[in-house]
Amino acid sequence: MSDLQTPIRILLVDDHTLFRESLRRVLEAEAPFRVVAEASTLEEATAYCTGGGDFDLGLVDFQLSSSDPAKNGLAVLRAIRQTNASAAVILLTAGTGKAELREAVQTYAASIFLKSEPTSDLFLAIERTLEGRRWISSGANRLLLEESSAPSASAPGEAAFTARELMVLRWITEGLSNKEIADKLTISESSVKALLQKLFEKTSVRTRSQLVRYVFECGLTLP
Repeated sequence: MSDLQTPIRILLVDDHTLFRESLRRVLEAEAPFRVVAEASTLEEATAYCTGGGDFDLGLVDFQLSSSDPAKNGLAVLRAIRQTNASAAVILLTAGTGKAELREAVQTYAASIFLKSEPTSDLFLAIERTLEGRRWISSGANRLLLEESSAPSASAPGEAAFTARELMVLRWITEGLSNKEIADKLTISESSVKALLQKLFEKTSVRTRSQLVRYVFECGLTLP
């Protein structure tokens, strides 16, 4: 994270005090980060957002202690988007269902990070999310990319894509840049751009984020 010079203001939402304190120490030991607010419930997070609290990145736990199961991390993401549409957000989870993950990604433009993954991956997830890219932890990615039981009839099936195109789709869902994809395939960035253009034509979309949504909605199984 050494490339980030401007302090990154973080809203940290998690109902476990020990986890919040530990994560705060880890984050603030890294120069650009400053936790400006903490919340343990939907109500606390909403009060901060509606009260004019400003932040650049929200780290939001999915499972919050409440008698109402609807008062979870998705509800926090909704509150954030209503008051701070431009904030980067990452949903932290120990594991949740496919429907909830899809909603976080598609409706609230959130990255997904599994709590079981290493801290080094969290910093990478933060960096990519702040760049406007999407990070989806490998475990969550596998769940999201499981073949849909009812794929769209109008969508091309997997046979419509070459093996290389499917690999490129996988790396796009993982948030890799054109240069990173080019390095993996040992080709030029211009060749990657050509592959992307072909994918745009096949899927009738125009942006990388729309490609990610297409993959999720069609339930494509990627290598």
